[in-house]
Amino acid sequence: MRKRALLVLTALSLMLSASACASVFAASHSYVTEYSDEIESIGDSSGTEIKNYSQLKNAISDMVNSGQTAGELSFSGYTGSVRDDMAAACYEIKTQTPMGAYAVDELNYELNRIVSYYTAEISISYRRSIQEIEAVVMLNGVSSLRSYVTEAVNEQSGRLVLRIFSSIVNEEYIRNIVSDAYLNNPLMSAREPYAGVTGYPAEGMNRIYEIELDYGMDADEMTELRDRLNRRINALCQNVTEHETWRCALELAQALSGSFRAADSGDGSADTVSGALLEGRASSMGAALTYKVLCDEMEIECIVVRGRLGTLGTQDHYWNIIGIDGDYYHVDVSRLEAAGAERAFLLDDVRAWGTYMWDADSYPVCDGPLDYTELTSPPADETQPPVDTPEPSETVMPDPSPEPTETAEPDPGESEEPTPSPEISESPEPTDTDESEDASTVEPTEPVKDAAVAKNRVNN
Repeated sequence: MRKRALLVLTALSLMLSASACASVFAASHSYVTEYSDEIESIGDSSGTEIKNYSQLKNAISDMVNSGQTAGELSFSGYTGSVRDDMAAACYEIKTQTPMGAYAVDELNYELNRIVSYYTAEISISYRRSIQEIEAVVMLNGVSSLRSYVTEAVNEQSGRLVLRIFSSIVNEEYIRNIVSDAYLNNPLMSAREPYAGVTGYPAEGMNRIYEIELDYGMDADEMTELRDRLNRRINALCQNVTEHETWRCALELAQALSGSFRAADSGDGSADTVSGALLEGRASSMGAALTYKVLCDEMEIECIVVRGRLGTLGTQDHYWNIIGIDGDYYHVDVSRLEAAGAERAFLLDDVRAWGTYMWDADSYPVCDGPLDYTELTSPPADETQPPVDTPEPSETVMPDPSPEPTETAEPDPGESEEPTPSPEISESPEPTDTDESEDASTVEPTEPVKDAAVAKNRVNN
């Protein structure tokens, strides 16, 4: 009986011992199954363990920039709080980095602790396609931005997505580039393209800009309009008779200013070339754009100036700067008739400033020697006396009532000769002089000659 009891106690002990071991194994296994040492590739952070916040943010940014939808990070020897930094990094990347603000819809994570280290499973959903993400153009400076946007506008691209790091670029800066492209090539669009520009993130120097462009009509309509405008431009230019550059520029300005009536900016097509050439109405912008087109056709360098009119500079205004033999001058076709050519054609900066105001750093200096008033003044009359004629006091004028001429006494230094007798002097020999000739016209030497003849006759 006692022996049987010992066997039962031994069996019970073995059963309890086995149960305890099984419980310990199960608890340990639950941790092991949550761990994985396979971390998905994340660019420069592939195969590395995250040790600080900077590495964490870079690793998640790499995933977003490459369009990854899932990945896993491992933390070992991390400096700081992994739990707090994961929340901060995901928020910052989604809202304050260019690609995160532009493309990410949701950025989630699940953090797991493995005794002395963590792992994080990242999941990302996007509101942009992978094609849109890959289409983002990286630019390395403001000059490359201007060149890229200008070329795209001239080719009538509809959408651009650009990434640039710059302290001066913003939405307004890009809209001005689009406007400048139109001012330099007015025939590329029916009107100034509308540019919708959105920056990602909302502020900062490192941003992605999404640019949507609207040109006012489709490509076929624009081609038809451009053909009509070119026919009108050719007709105006063929009527130009002057060949000297400044005269040609003046003739173009006069022909254009007489072909349209003034209209307010923003009034229908008044700001366009088609408004001036096809509808006969133009604002200062429409006039300046059209004058540039005509000058381009005649190979005269011409720039459209965006500025203001009036001493207070409150009225937006457009005019042109033209280049002649390397020098530059202001020309305002819209005011040519109202103000006169002397106040609107071939102005230098000094004469223009005050009536006009502009960003002088953005345009060439106008200080050429030509002056409209001097160029168009009538030439001097060649039949008139030259400018350096003697003073009036030196000019011998005939006396209206001359007194009888007195006979000059002989010079004492000359040999004395007898004075002719009155009888002889009163009856001189006939001469060839016309009897009707006035005695006052006789040369001064004639009396001396007559006296010598009389003396010879007396001696004989």
